[in-house]
Amino acid sequence: YFNWTFFSWTSFSILGGGHIAKPLGELGARAGFSVAVVDDRPFFANENRFPDADKIICNDFEIAIEKLQLNKADFVVIVTRGHKHDGVCLRKVLEYETNYVGMIGSKRRVKGMMDQLLGEGYCQDTLDKIYSPIGLRIGAVTPDEIAISIIAEIIGVRRNGKDGKAMRK
Repeated sequence: YFNWTFFSWTSFSILGGGHIAKPLGELGARAGFSVAVVDDRPFFANENRFPDADKIICNDFEIAIEKLQLNKADFVVIVTRGHKHDGVCLRKVLEYETNYVGMIGSKRRVKGMMDQLLGEGYCQDTLDKIYSPIGLRIGAVTPDEIAISIIAEIIGVRRNGKDGKAMRK
């Protein structure tokens, strides 16, 4: 007998369809999430690349994020191909109240983004809720390892709330 109520079919949105997104989508589906993948490039946002995804949106990130209809139960990971797209996605996602928003990036790059957002008028309390750098400190190097560290952090938040041990302070 398997207790299906153990799983939470919560939405897990991956913004960016690159090397980390592929194993992250697979792991998210295996962990019981309803996976959505967003990218503005057809080569990266398609069913062949993400067969486990429940939703794939190929569109500009701002338009695609609106189509996700994010809510308090959702988990969002930003792993786009560049700093510019990460910023666009983060600003758009911050318009919604989500359970988790994480963004990949080096500590230097993340600090630069947070300083920029503070300068734009975002409050520190809002920025403190962002998981970035994203993932648990396991020494991950490969895309698969990085995806494992990210999904482990997300599972920790889903099961234990926001006080899990993450890479951020």
